Amino acid sequence: MLADAFAEDAKLAASTDELKLSVDVSPGTFRRDGDSAGWDVVAGKTVQVEIKVTKRSGGGRYPDDRIQLTANSKDYQGRGPHKVALPARSTDLTLKVRVVLADGKTHTLGRRMLWVAPATRARSGGGTSTTTTTSSPPTSTTLQKQKQALDAVIKASGSSFSELAAAYAKLELVEHRLAIETNGSGLYQGTKCSPKDPDAVDTDCTQIVLKVLARAFKQGGNEATWKQVRTQATANMKARGDTKLSGLDYQAALQAIDGWKGIYWAPDPAYQVPAAELTGANSSEASVTNGIAKKRSTYFKDYHLDGVTTGYPGVTIAQRVIDYAPEAPTSGYGDASTTTADRSTLKKLKKLTFGVLSAHGGFHMTLITEGKVIEVHWDKVSTDPNVIEQTDLETWAIGPKSGYHYYASGVIVSPKADFDAAFP
Repeated sequence: MLADAFAEDAKLAASTDELKLSVDVSPGTFRRDGDSAGWDVVAGKTVQVEIKVTKRSGGGRYPDDRIQLTANSKDYQGRGPHKVALPARSTDLTLKVRVVLADGKTHTLGRRMLWVAPATRARSGGGTSTTTTTSSPPTSTTLQKQKQALDAVIKASGSSFSELAAAYAKLELVEHRLAIETNGSGLYQGTKCSPKDPDAVDTDCTQIVLKVLARAFKQGGNEATWKQVRTQATANMKARGDTKLSGLDYQAALQAIDGWKGIYWAPDPAYQVPAAELTGANSSEASVTNGIAKKRSTYFKDYHLDGVTTGYPGVTIAQRVIDYAPEAPTSGYGDASTTTADRSTLKKLKKLTFGVLSAHGGFHMTLITEGKVIEVHWDKVSTDPNVIEQTDLETWAIGPKSGYHYYASGVIVSPKADFDAAFP
């Protein structure tokens, strides 16, 4: 545990948003892998890990006795440098940095990865030398290359609908970040952000999904199908007794009009996440919807705002992906789950080229491609690269303070051909 906090200590931050984290690992080679950042390190060796936590306003150094590093199941106090012994086998280790805030509680500030692997040997002249594979940080050059590759997929005559949709989804993220790298400000800003950028386009979780779908249907020559989907989504909305479209309305329409398949997801449906930690759901929702998906192969079928009227189609479920990330709340927030992790179906889901994901009965809507969720944060300004963010499903929607999944269940729909390839 961290040292006891003093809630009245003026040196302590009120929120993790007020703090900036920097981590350095030596020896090691820094790289990024998707949304993860970390270091390639050699199995069986010892590395030095140094933590730097400063206040964003003024840059003052955060007190050492309020900082804790957890690495390889061992806790370290303060900034270090700390000597961390690495296991002798290949594995992925998470460096977890936590801080005590002014509320007297411990909060997770950030995570970094250590990719542990045996040293590899490559012939160099008459001897051998240790080599490490690295990937470049997302510079403008790297982003430009990514954009060119995605543009090529979109222009290719043989690209499938899902290949087009996945490319358009990734392009939204890449082009926004490329604009930041080159101009200092991105293409988009969240609809609820402040202050507003007059040159940026407002967007939210639903708008990006509809934009990507519209572009993919159009590029594939199926604009008429997309028009039918939108008409059916409106009919579904009315069948729920609502006047505002939800992600679930569109998912049900994609099933009805274009034959898409439904996948129920929940990282740990048996666990009762406290209602206060969930967004748009109660503690029993994951357990109840998982039971219905298992028994009846449906999700939110016959749902209506009045609680009586039936007829809403909901989503028909062909596959469940569950128990892939048992709940592991931050110390002091609750007990760890006793669920045994099962990632067998998650591995299959990662083969799914494209899908539309919703959480908690359509409360939130995103895209998913090869197991990575692409979503919009409506509260982020145009200079933030994470207005559009990509996250692995198993680590997605985890509260930075509590460690709970704040989106704990939902559904994905995907084109039938993709579903059949991923779940043979």
